[in-house]
Amino acid sequence: MSQESILTISEAEANQQVACEREKAVCTFFFVKADAVLSATETLPVFATLGSEEKLAKHELDQGEAYRGSYAYKFLAVSHRWEDASVPDSSGQQLHAVKAYLKVHPEVEFVWFDFWCMPQGEGRGPGEQILFDWMLRNVNMLFLGMKTLLLPDISYLARFWTQFEAWLSMQRGGSDGLKPAAGEDRRYEITCLHNASKGNEDEKLREMWSESTPAEAREKLEKPDVVVTNQNDKDVQLQKIATLETDVRSAWSAAAATGLRSKGVSASDLPRGFSAQALIESDYTVRELRESGTLSDHELRMGGCGALELRNAGASILGLSKAGFDQQDLLDADFCAEDVRQIENELHSLKRLLEKLHLREEEALSEPHLTGPSKRLDEDHALGIAHVLRHSKSIQSLRIQKNSLGGKGGKMIAEALEDNTLLQELNIESNELGPEAGKAFASALSKNSSLTSMKLYDNDLGPGFGKVMASALKGNCTLQTLDISFNRLETLGGKEIALALSANNGLTSNGLTSLNLSSNGIGPDAGTAIGQALATNLKLMYFDVCQNSLGVHGGQAIVEALERAARNGPRHVSASAESLPPYEPTASTSTTTVFDVSSNGLDDATKRKLHEAASEITCRV
Repeated sequence: MSQESILTISEAEANQQVACEREKAVCTFFFVKADAVLSATETLPVFATLGSEEKLAKHELDQGEAYRGSYAYKFLAVSHRWEDASVPDSSGQQLHAVKAYLKVHPEVEFVWFDFWCMPQGEGRGPGEQILFDWMLRNVNMLFLGMKTLLLPDISYLARFWTQFEAWLSMQRGGSDGLKPAAGEDRRYEITCLHNASKGNEDEKLREMWSESTPAEAREKLEKPDVVVTNQNDKDVQLQKIATLETDVRSAWSAAAATGLRSKGVSASDLPRGFSAQALIESDYTVRELRESGTLSDHELRMGGCGALELRNAGASILGLSKAGFDQQDLLDADFCAEDVRQIENELHSLKRLLEKLHLREEEALSEPHLTGPSKRLDEDHALGIAHVLRHSKSIQSLRIQKNSLGGKGGKMIAEALEDNTLLQELNIESNELGPEAGKAFASALSKNSSLTSMKLYDNDLGPGFGKVMASALKGNCTLQTLDISFNRLETLGGKEIALALSANNGLTSNGLTSLNLSSNGIGPDAGTAIGQALATNLKLMYFDVCQNSLGVHGGQAIVEALERAARNGPRHVSASAESLPPYEPTASTSTTTVFDVSSNGLDDATKRKLHEAASEITCRV
């Protein structure tokens, strides 16, 4: 870019350019290339010199795009006080601060710093002066639409231009006009210079301007203690503030959104700040706005969309209910009454559950390990638990033992378990589930591929549970730990489990390493069957059949299983008259087989044989 192309422009040409840009709502600015700033050693020269050295880049900024933040990634505007009437950065500290910023923001390609980027001095020709005034009039595009670096010194807070730039930097645009920019909307950074110190001038700057409305900003800036070199500049910008709110709203209007769609901008690429009403009134469809995630069902409802319109755009009954539509709205959207009642019950149950857990819904759905309070959950909470299982994106363990979920509640949770692919551990011990819920959990296990541990202890699952659970286990390759103790399986259920344990059915080859069948009253016949099964397939690391009235015959079958295991190679199995603690796999137990056959009415001879057979095995008798 030659010096002439930047500076040589006639008055007529300049007026023509300004008129054209005013009509298009654009303004042409010059920027220093970031690499030129980074390579500077002391301080950058004036605009004309930079232009002759081809270190400047020319960009036409669109007002609407600026107010929508389209330039906030690659462009940086610097707000600073001139240290001298002819040289703004005599010490080079301002350049040093800009370079430090660029080093941690490599995405910035272009920098606006007035001394470097606008024609300076009394030697400006008529054409240059016209363009200078036009750029100055539109400086709000820079500080409202780009990253900004504020460089306050002690005098910064007394100057008009610096305070005006700081206020603009702390705002964000939207359909509702100008609002304070916070969080991810924040574009500015502050670096204190000279006698200004962090925690003082920077905090005072934020306190003075970050929450100011346009009316408040104008009132502060027009005060006589806000100093400006050229009073006309102040008057022009104060008038600009009066119309700025209207211009910003226009940039975020339905017409502006329609304009973006006509340029091929997808709903998912729309900038944040459009109101739901503006987007609904634009040419974007409700389905586009929903599926892109640009607007939630709640936002669309607040923007004027009805339940039927949203349903036709793909909204679910759950989403509509959460969005705030009531029962009549859902019925008017042609959902059946039964589904409406179901979803209301589910959300009511979820609300009650969250109260017990002391969590918000988003917390419950993102928590990997959920533990419910004992003796405080009942059937009314079950639908809420099912909701979490169906919609959580991170749950790994659910511990809700020692409650009163009951048969109906258990079935609700089991059905949700079929849809869950994340849960690894489920403890639902002592919840009065009963046989029908037990069958539902067995069915869920046959379809689930993520559970590694399931504890159904003390739920009165009954004799029929043995068959359905055995069938479920045959097709499951992930479960490692199963506790179905204290469930009244009796002989019928015990025999079914024995059949599943046999080598031909391959239960343990699928991954099961820990099985607790204690206190199920399976009796000697089932005990014998289990012993015979283990004789051909002793792969369990932990096996508890204590308190099952196995008797001498059942005990003898266990003896034969252990004797066969000893012949197949050395193993370690514990033996004691006391019941065992729950098995927890560790590196030290990976080659240990643990049997608990205590409290089974074994005679002394059978106990002695068990001890002999368990010379390489630890076995509690």
